[in-house]
Amino acid sequence: MKNIQNIPENDLCTGCGGCAAVCPVGAITMTETPAGFLTAAVTESCINCGLCRKVCPSVPENTKGFAHADLLHGECLAAFTGYAKNDATRLNGQSGGVVTAVLSYLLETGQVQGALVNRFDAARRRPEAAIVQTKEAVLASAGSYYTQSAVLPALREKKGRTLAAVTLGCQSASMELMKKVRPELVPEYTIGLICAGQNSGHMIDDICDHAQFPAPTKFRFRDKAEGGWPGAITMGNDMETVTVPNKYRHQIKAVYECHRCLTCFDQMNTCADIVCGDPWGIAGKDGPEGSTVILARTEKGLKLLKRAEQWGAIALEPLALEDLFRGQTVDDRHRDKVYAAKAVYEEKGWLYPYDTSVLEDYVPPKHEMEKNRQKLLYTRIYAQAPTQAAARRVADRKKKEKPPFKVRLKKWLKGKRKK
Repeated sequence: MKNIQNIPENDLCTGCGGCAAVCPVGAITMTETPAGFLTAAVTESCINCGLCRKVCPSVPENTKGFAHADLLHGECLAAFTGYAKNDATRLNGQSGGVVTAVLSYLLETGQVQGALVNRFDAARRRPEAAIVQTKEAVLASAGSYYTQSAVLPALREKKGRTLAAVTLGCQSASMELMKKVRPELVPEYTIGLICAGQNSGHMIDDICDHAQFPAPTKFRFRDKAEGGWPGAITMGNDMETVTVPNKYRHQIKAVYECHRCLTCFDQMNTCADIVCGDPWGIAGKDGPEGSTVILARTEKGLKLLKRAEQWGAIALEPLALEDLFRGQTVDDRHRDKVYAAKAVYEEKGWLYPYDTSVLEDYVPPKHEMEKNRQKLLYTRIYAQAPTQAAARRVADRKKKEKPPFKVRLKKWLKGKRKK
């Protein structure tokens, strides 16, 4: 097979859009499924050139083209905590606003001519990728989206410009593969985000329904203006703003999480130049003003951070790598998730997205295995819903499920301790 049709057919499309970016005849479009996930659709105009398969992070024979020898951690030159020195950038940005500050620095100093970011498309109630060219546009796009966005097709508008791109692990992996087949599309800087998985676009619809605000022109998943870091969900228009506690997103995450993401080993975005995320588990860095944990993966990325610091865009403080990885639960929760997925896929005979020779022989503890098995089974059923009505019924049943007794007990005990 020369095109990637079997990837979406087996629920393995990450929605990165790398295939659509490199297709020479525009035969691939990114469409939303009835369950609200982005997936590649190959049209009849396909010429079977094979480029799309060469850049897809879900084609098993591509794994060794982007997987690092240290699969879960990647190359690590240095780690930091940091924040944007500009107060408005820090407040408006995710975590400590470092990504926004670095992009603004690159644009202001003329080192890049554009930044590939996500912003909110009010007409669709979905994030959309765009290449922006001003500090003001970067600031307006600040903040992470937890629902899928096909970022890479926007690279077709690169047109010889120098770019910095903000990407998730699957998107960075596709661009790494792209270096061999369409190098002219690859940005000069890749600023990666730590990613614990994406969600269906229906999550935004659910939140809007919950807030009884059907047509927001603005939407933020993590707005620090509401109570400080980690922030609350806000949506609104020019007349009013509505706030939804962040805990609601966590309550519905299990309903809308992406099945393919549960197989992913690249939470830590190993192909990026620098990687940024929330300061989970880092002592003294969980204040309301927000801080960012940062990994420099390449010499180019490390030099960029140092230049941005010297210019006064960001403040940096060295961080022990083991503290960063411990805070991101890479070696326990994430590792168990990856290897549970491998076991379940083998058991079910499902097409697996990776070359298994890059994985180790590891079996998760029994309770972790079972927890992840249930997630995989549910998310596959939800992803395969044939209509929006069917997807809604599956989601509604999931919402009515009671958490396991141990989870309820743990929550009850935590509440008692707070009192």
